[in-house]
Amino acid sequence: MIELMTSLLPTLVCGLGVALISGYLGVFVIAQRLSFFSDALAHAALLGISVSFIFALPVNVSFVITALIFAALFTYALTHSNISSDTLIGVLSLSFLAISLLSISLFTDAHVDLEHYLMGSLSTVSWLDAGWVALCGVSAFLFLRLKWNDLILVTLNEELAQIEGINPKSLRLGLTLILALLVAVSIQLIGALLISALLIIPASSARQWASSVKHMALLSSVIACVSVALGVWFSHSMSTPSGPAIVMMTSLAFAISVFANNARQRR
Repeated sequence: MIELMTSLLPTLVCGLGVALISGYLGVFVIAQRLSFFSDALAHAALLGISVSFIFALPVNVSFVITALIFAALFTYALTHSNISSDTLIGVLSLSFLAISLLSISLFTDAHVDLEHYLMGSLSTVSWLDAGWVALCGVSAFLFLRLKWNDLILVTLNEELAQIEGINPKSLRLGLTLILALLVAVSIQLIGALLISALLIIPASSARQWASSVKHMALLSSVIACVSVALGVWFSHSMSTPSGPAIVMMTSLAFAISVFANNARQRR
């Protein structure tokens, strides 16, 4: 039992750290309609696999670099063109995904196990990953601590925020960069195909019960943490990829929240 807890400890630490961050950021992902953007970030970050081989970099560093480049490129293109955000996300996401898959086949070892990066794996999570999660957590905490009220105001009324002297473009850039960092450090645990679920589903579940933005963020983090803990346990017990197991738990929490809220409203 002690050996089991020791082997799962890095995974639990990483998972709970990602869950805490995702719970708070997920509120603004939903409010600012960035759900598809988080998926696009994960697709772009896959380019980091080939980048790590070409430049002999740690894969986590490569994930972070490619995700940050994608976030900066998206924000720049969105503010300097008349292309809608949905169209831009689709074009950039598919383009980066195609480049990622081509570069992986051309420049990486033929034995690279893509399943680990697409669906997450407990065996690939280490204490080094926990360090990256801690870096992401500190960055997210500082950003939210300094810009919490500004983010809420921009989300509610962007024109009023500009009158108050807030720059929505720089604020949106900061949010997308923090999201990029979160996605990059989460890929090995959750998987590129499913990372957006941890941003969207817990926040959507919390929305059924929350009476304020802070309440929603806190409740979202709690739901995400419980889902990660149960998902890691299920993944280890059943020898399944960790990403689908965690997302299954978040989906179950969402279903319970919706049914319970509907039952409450009928009374």
